[in-house]
Amino acid sequence: MSERPSVVIVGGGTAGVHAARMLRGLDRVLDLTIVEPTGQHQFLTRLAAVAGGVASPADAARPLSDFTDSTILTDRVAEIANGRVVLGSGSSLSADHVILTAGAEPTVPDIPGIENAHTLRTASDALGIRAVASGHHSVVIIGGGAAGCQLAGALASGPFDVFVTLIEASGKLLNGFNPLLGQRAFEILTSRGVSIWTGRSVTGISAEGVQTANGHATGFPVWTGGVRAHANGLIDAPVSPDGRVVVDRFGRVLGFETVFAAGDIAAHPAGGGVHAMSAQVASKAGRGVAVNVMQQLRGEPLSPLELSDLGWVVDLSGGQGVADVIGLPIAMPGLDRLVPFLHDAIDLRNVVQMGGVGHLFSPSEPFDAAANDRIHT
Repeated sequence: MSERPSVVIVGGGTAGVHAARMLRGLDRVLDLTIVEPTGQHQFLTRLAAVAGGVASPADAARPLSDFTDSTILTDRVAEIANGRVVLGSGSSLSADHVILTAGAEPTVPDIPGIENAHTLRTASDALGIRAVASGHHSVVIIGGGAAGCQLAGALASGPFDVFVTLIEASGKLLNGFNPLLGQRAFEILTSRGVSIWTGRSVTGISAEGVQTANGHATGFPVWTGGVRAHANGLIDAPVSPDGRVVVDRFGRVLGFETVFAAGDIAAHPAGGGVHAMSAQVASKAGRGVAVNVMQQLRGEPLSPLELSDLGWVVDLSGGQGVADVIGLPIAMPGLDRLVPFLHDAIDLRNVVQMGGVGHLFSPSEPFDAAANDRIHT
């Protein structure tokens, strides 16, 4: 191993922080840099609750410095090639190894007026929706998956006097999950006054509402219809149909010896397919590729990543939710009260693993949404 090997982690999400923590545990003198435009770790699983006003704005994000003593650069990555990471500012970093953990961003479907729809993928997004909802507006959510249902549940049970319409193109909520979860989510949300339109394709979006083939819903539009990986343009490597970098069983990007990828940006192989994008996979993959980076630096054989997804938890706020744990659906009246506790326990476990538990009860600099927007512009 060189005297001071350098590793650059691209992205400060779940996989990136887990990778940084693992690398620091294995080698304290490693030159470790995280490139993250916001300088923040964003808690994706808490954004819906923040947007709906049922969680504190502080739950949306924390400074990356709360989790790691690595060098943190608030910049974008433009390209990765030939052992160098080229930054959006024009400068570049040399790196013995690179770990891609840039995550995913909302899809941009070919719908007229899609640019009018707000998204829910960052702390800034959550605070923007929260501000609108606090002004007693109607909100129209496009997409009845986990994110859309969580946002609808949070808004409907939160402190704001806001009318919520949830539009889903398929015939049911939480399509792709056990059908019992979608049925129970429908019951919970409608009992709170959410207007749910299923089987409705969106044909146009304006700043004041959403047009479907069957009618018009008035309100501030929010798109939660899916996400796509950040891989395109970053590196000259094969990508999957949903934009994820293709990696081998060690988490190494195909065609590269010293570039690894983990989390939502990576198409981690799973049997005949790939693992779904999830925080569970991201945390394990981040730690796994960090171990492989160190083993490669030491001249040791790489270890296959051991990834698994134990299920899904959809917290609908208001003390209710639905879940699928190891194939067992939690979607019955009464049992749905257990889901928020399960959700909180999973989030707390993740924070503990990332080393941020000491900051949960300490003051932090308020999240600067305006600065975050400037960075992303």
